[in-house]
Amino acid sequence: MEFQILNMRKILSLMVLIALFVSCEKEITIEVPDSARQIVFEGYVENGTFPYVIITRSSGYFDPISTQVSALAEVIVRGADVYVTVDGTEYKLDQICLADLPDSLQGLAYQFLGIPVGAPIPPNLDLCVYLSFNPALTGQVGKRYDLRAVVEGNEYTATTRIPELVNLDSLWFKVEPPSDSLGFIWATLTDPDTVGNSYRLATKRLNEDARFLAGRGNVSNDRLFNGQKVQFGFGREVEFFSTSDTIEDEIGKFKVGDTVIVKFTTIELPVYRFWQTCGQATAGGANPFGSPILVESNIQGGARGVWGGYGATFDTLIVLPQ
Repeated sequence: MEFQILNMRKILSLMVLIALFVSCEKEITIEVPDSARQIVFEGYVENGTFPYVIITRSSGYFDPISTQVSALAEVIVRGADVYVTVDGTEYKLDQICLADLPDSLQGLAYQFLGIPVGAPIPPNLDLCVYLSFNPALTGQVGKRYDLRAVVEGNEYTATTRIPELVNLDSLWFKVEPPSDSLGFIWATLTDPDTVGNSYRLATKRLNEDARFLAGRGNVSNDRLFNGQKVQFGFGREVEFFSTSDTIEDEIGKFKVGDTVIVKFTTIELPVYRFWQTCGQATAGGANPFGSPILVESNIQGGARGVWGGYGATFDTLIVLPQ
């Protein structure tokens, strides 16, 4: 009998505590502030090619996006004045939009942007790129290129240089067990004996990839191997809009029969920091509890993004069975 009374007292005490907590409940509404919209640059100048710049607006984290392709049309910036200065002379870049191109060239432009044939293209998708085919702007190793852009009344600037070229020593394919036809490409690199060399790597499979694809981890500097010979491996990056990777075991890997062009570029430290932090932010984006990563930028004036010079070398590897 005494045991039952004690149990009843415990139950009553627990009920009182629950009642107290329930009576203290208060509905809390959290208003998430609108994220500040910023102008974002993605600009390239590479040895042997012409410079080009893509300008977009950042989107709010909670803004609805109907499709990946339509998102491009919603953020693209048109009507900017973009200039590149080299050897003391400033040249204006032309705005070239998809709507300005004949039908025969629009397909090539979509491939360049990584949009596969047959993808649903919104009728208002008119992407614009700022570029120039002036021979004086052809990228040359060692030269400095200054960017100036006037967007919606605001001026933004950046500067970059195409670093000296560095070639890979060797390339080979190595299978990843238990597969006998899938694996990764490996390379050796002899880093010059100068501090601060930075690199970015991209690959393109002939008859498979529309453009060169660079993974978020395919960027490095020589802080840990300055002046040394290093060996490293890398996988295959999947195209953002791709629907062709249907076999899970093949995603991220090369396979026997592939002909792979490896593009190895030297970049300046600010460009390296942009791509490094961009990759970190992308990798941690799926973790709501992770610490936010600030993507570094070399654009001055309040915009984000990168204006980068790339010293590119190319190698071709035919993936043969081992």
